[in-house]
Amino acid sequence: MHYVLFYDYAADYMERRGQFRDAHLKLAWEPHARGELQLAGVLADAPAYPA
Repeated sequence: MHYVLFYDYAADYMERRGQFRDAHLKLAWEPHARGELQLAGVLADAPAYPA
């Protein structure tokens, strides 16, 4: 069975994402190492970086 997660970004996502990125990646790499996560990444348009 496979799942796809789609969600909306918060208005301040680009300003705040750095503080959560390491924890986010750790939570992705752990199930990948166990063979539980097969694919991850952006599947739609990501928000633009602030000018």
